[in-house]
Amino acid sequence: MAKVSLQNVSKFYTGSKKSKVTAVSNLTLEINHGEFMVLVGPSGCGKTTTLRMIAGLEEIDGGSIHMDDTKVNDLEPKDRDVAMVFQNYALYPHMSVLENISLGLKLRKFPKPEIAQRVEEASVMLGIQDLLNRMPDQLSGGQRQRVAVGRALVRRPKVFLFDEPLSNLDARMRIQMRMELTELHRKLGSTMIYVTHDQAEAMTMGDRIMVMNNGSLQQVAPPLTIYRKPVNQFVASFIGSPPMNLLKLHSVKITDQAHLPGTDSVGILRLPGEVVIGENVHHVIGFRPEQGHLLEEDELLTHDSSKTLLIKGSIQWLEPTGADIFVHVLAGPHKIIIRETSEMQWKVGQQVIIKVPEEELLFF
Repeated sequence: MAKVSLQNVSKFYTGSKKSKVTAVSNLTLEINHGEFMVLVGPSGCGKTTTLRMIAGLEEIDGGSIHMDDTKVNDLEPKDRDVAMVFQNYALYPHMSVLENISLGLKLRKFPKPEIAQRVEEASVMLGIQDLLNRMPDQLSGGQRQRVAVGRALVRRPKVFLFDEPLSNLDARMRIQMRMELTELHRKLGSTMIYVTHDQAEAMTMGDRIMVMNNGSLQQVAPPLTIYRKPVNQFVASFIGSPPMNLLKLHSVKITDQAHLPGTDSVGILRLPGEVVIGENVHHVIGFRPEQGHLLEEDELLTHDSSKTLLIKGSIQWLEPTGADIFVHVLAGPHKIIIRETSEMQWKVGQQVIIKVPEEELLFF
């Protein structure tokens, strides 16, 4: 295993009319020994470019990359002691599973007994020991991905790099492979860097998550910290399914009992006292779907609402998911999603009050 450090790393491409396009901008990041780090963000945010720069498949245009105490900027990929698992498996169709897994070791002139031992250990760990004589076209998608992981595993590299390895699998197989890769990391204790656009994968697999957007680092933290304390609106809206509710407010001074100008159109009945901050008024309030609760209008009189955000709206759509139901509420220009239990009987068109405790609110 190895510690991976990126210091002010940048990557540029030449766009149309020879303009410079920034793929990654001044990225600084430390990945600890044995850590499972997940890079997540929308398509084109720079996460795969970052992974390829660590692997040596892309030259960097600024900054430095270190593995432990070694600067690797000018090292060839084969000299960095990393192994990469790609999205498309990259298996040789004319070679058996055994030949695909062992090819890298053969090219490095490993002794045959050691090759056989490493292949056996990896195949048993991945549960593919009965598939060694099959050809890639005889395997399912999940089996092919295990073979690709096995090919990296026998290398015993300092760092494993995964570039959206599960995106070609169906939903059920993705969940299975998430569990297997997480268990593999636990057994090996290796440093793993994993790229995905799927925030559910990031939340369930990573020791820490790095969120990127437009080539820039947005936040690095453990999954629950990212979920509960996003540093900006982008992270708040990208992480979480459904995403965080974000309500834009007017730029005016607010008092605890005051109504906002245009309250009827915004739908806000009461703002908690914390919003009172003199001239520096918060412009956006955020809360997760499970942090809000629905009340019927006549229930409001029986609830203490002094330290809550109250929003009046009407139910636009009901989304049952089994034990829970997502209630879509239209409150003025805001579309708000609230997570309730399926036992609650709500109806489309019903007028409701959304109640959010002050301590659950985030201010941007």
